[in-house]
Amino acid sequence: MEFVTVVCPYCFESVEMELDPETVGELVHDCGVCCNPWRVRVRRRRDGRPVVDVERLQD
Repeated sequence: MEFVTVVCPYCFESVEMELDPETVGELVHDCGVCCNPWRVRVRRRRDGRPVVDVERLQD
């Protein structure tokens, strides 16, 4: 497993996410602090490291 740290777009807390090494694409994940839903986009660099973008699922 891989771990990445992201900032919640609702409560602005740093949260560590666990990713499967094969994860790519879009998924929904709830914040471990405030429980609001995120839209998470995962893409991979050429070396396989993840690039993770997090935004509010609902506005």
